Amino acid sequence: MFVTNTTRPLLPSAGAESKQTIQVVLQLWTNFIKYGNPSRLTSLTCNIREEWSDCGTQRNYLALNNRPYMVPGPPLRRRLHFWRQVYAQYESYVARGGGLEAKTP
Repeated sequence: MFVTNTTRPLLPSAGAESKQTIQVVLQLWTNFIKYGNPSRLTSLTCNIREEWSDCGTQRNYLALNNRPYMVPGPPLRRRLHFWRQVYAQYESYVARGGGLEAKTP
């Protein structure tokens, strides 16, 4: 998405699908910043066939690739469960008066 000294050498070897995915993600971010709606007008420019709708109670999400599409249900259930557990443990730690610990070299 952003060309840096690290990414510049990788761009020439990127395939057509990867380059198209870069354009889709860039367009979504641009529209979100400009209009507050990531999928506004993108169907004309980036192969987005449907509106990026609110996730709702079903936790639907947009699968990002060169032809994005809405997917029902929460993304990556195991990872989501893992991070919910991590945050629950952290909240419990803070609630018990936990604080930051100094690192020793």
